[in-house]
Amino acid sequence: MPIIAVSNQTGGVGKTTSTLNLGAALQGAGKRVLLVDLDPQGNLSVAAGLLQPEALSPSIGDLLVQAARPGAGIPNARAAIVRSPAGLDIIPANSQLSAAELALVSAISRESALHTVLLPLLPDYDFVLMDCLPSLSLLVVNAFTAADGIIIPVQADYLAMQGLAQVMETIAAVQTRLNPQLQIFGILLTMVDQRTSHSREVVSTIRQAFADQIRVFDAEIRLHVVLKDSTKAGLSIREYDPQSAGAIAYDRLAAELIEFVDSRGPTTPRNQRAAAAAVVLPSFTPPPPTPPAPLSAPAPEAEAPVATLSPEAPPIAEPVPEPPVARSRTTRTEPLRFAEFLAGRDGWLGRGDQ
Repeated sequence: MPIIAVSNQTGGVGKTTSTLNLGAALQGAGKRVLLVDLDPQGNLSVAAGLLQPEALSPSIGDLLVQAARPGAGIPNARAAIVRSPAGLDIIPANSQLSAAELALVSAISRESALHTVLLPLLPDYDFVLMDCLPSLSLLVVNAFTAADGIIIPVQADYLAMQGLAQVMETIAAVQTRLNPQLQIFGILLTMVDQRTSHSREVVSTIRQAFADQIRVFDAEIRLHVVLKDSTKAGLSIREYDPQSAGAIAYDRLAAELIEFVDSRGPTTPRNQRAAAAAVVLPSFTPPPPTPPAPLSAPAPEAEAPVATLSPEAPPIAEPVPEPPVARSRTTRTEPLRFAEFLAGRDGWLGRGDQ
């Protein structure tokens, strides 16, 4: 039973839409699915039809606050599960999640608090999908520590590829220090507009750059207004328009994900994952103190020279600051190659942290 984080540090790439619609597609395939909203804005909660997430209590923020308190015990996560109008189970989020992040800063094992919250729910579900907020924060680190795998939605746009580089570096750091079993389940191409050469070039470059290294899902989420309309209605695309291209694409994505998870075999027992998550940083041994220097007789003090004014001495000139160097802006005479951009980023696949 995998826990999957849907994450990209760039906003507006379709994380919330993909979490909701992938969850609905998995449920349509007969899987038991739990959605977890990890954004203080509560976008996933609203998109699932929960129009007033601030009124919902307990929320994921309340659970994390309780998990951060010493001696408070494991929170009752089942009390926070809400059934959406479309029939999806979701743990909602609201502004309390921002307070929870502050509480986690001083908590023991703060990176594994979310894993502690979700652990009692795992026997009840086949998939747990977490919608991560678009930033590098303690909440995202918690999600990566609790997750078995990550799906990275990437908009078919050049600027969105920078967020892909950042999330790769974060994943490599979490694999090294917190969750060595964390895997990238795949890259999901979203907002693909086949009418433009720019979008087609981004899609082609990403598929070529990660060939035989990271899975890029065959399913592509095309740019369709119906996906935004379904979110506005508080429904998944399967309930809003099951015959649309978007619904078909997410059904294909769910089928790919199920096939991939089944091919991996059973996941590592959760007690072993919890033990691995407890290791945050290697132990630090302070160096031995430096022995004091042997005492010796004090040297006779020399008389300090007396400063005298000399009329012949020229005044000391104040240093003249150098004028600032004007920066010249380089103008490219040829289009930027996406492959060069990808190849120039160090540590994308975690090689720099090995």
